[in-house]
Amino acid sequence: MPELLNPDLRALLRTLVAGFAPGLLPSAIPAQSPDVLCEYQVCCAGDVDGDGTSEFLIGRSGSPPVYRDPPALTRGGIFLCSFGKQNGVLARAMSAHDNDRFGGSLAVVEVGGKESEGSCLAGEPEFDGARGRLLMLSSAKLELLRVIEGSKPGAGFGAKVLMPETVPGKTRLALVSSELPASPGITIQRASIALLSLDTWTLVAEQTFALYEKLGRCGLAWIPDQDGDGGPDVAVGIVNARNVAGAEVGRVEIRSGRTLAVLRTIDGSEPGGEFGASLAPIHSEAKSSRFDLLIGMPHQAAREVQIDRRDTATRS
Repeated sequence: MPELLNPDLRALLRTLVAGFAPGLLPSAIPAQSPDVLCEYQVCCAGDVDGDGTSEFLIGRSGSPPVYRDPPALTRGGIFLCSFGKQNGVLARAMSAHDNDRFGGSLAVVEVGGKESEGSCLAGEPEFDGARGRLLMLSSAKLELLRVIEGSKPGAGFGAKVLMPETVPGKTRLALVSSELPASPGITIQRASIALLSLDTWTLVAEQTFALYEKLGRCGLAWIPDQDGDGGPDVAVGIVNARNVAGAEVGRVEIRSGRTLAVLRTIDGSEPGGEFGASLAPIHSEAKSSRFDLLIGMPHQAAREVQIDRRDTATRS
């Protein structure tokens, strides 16, 4: 019999899905503090148990005492949760260490169903002195399938992982970031992003940023094709990037989804605004070379940017 869902996991799911799937969760579940949302990732796993309803993968990052009341160290983990006939936690994969951010980055590679149990990617950026690693797990049982480890101590490989929409005939790629961990006493490395081939399980492209540059908390996204190669491209937000005057106005870079070469840049205008902290492509139903990119600035008003392969225009 599956274990009943942890109350804070239920509360989190209610918060996340209430807006677009009314009735999925019991209304009696109490609301959760918004602070806890930053510790979770939620993905649709597909119908991995064959009951006709989709299951969810929930990644819960380990957190230090300062984020808990009462103070307590927690271990990160990934939970396969059902809201169908079995209604509970069907499987779990837990970290062996407290406060290691395992489960904080999670992406579905293949949705489960009748023909496949599905698979997912999970980052463990503080593994082995923050060298970091990325794990591929089966979605149905959360069994380990493959592992790739970072090469630089203190770099935090696996801090973020994102999968694009599938493009027929294209190499399957995952976008992975390496970012500085919060743990003290760890060697500082530059932030970087890399493309991981899921077919060869090797890094096929990598881009390292300046030592002081910091990626936005949600400042990484796959976006529609911008260079005409038929595959998706990448947007990355650098919240403290400097302009020619040395002011930290932030910058969003549009990069190739095959080589990570820069295609164009979008600069912020307000010092300290953290331009690029979050990115969200807005897809249009119309067949056009244009698309909208919503760029978050926590300390200023957000901007909506309209991007074309030929030029770039912005509007507030």
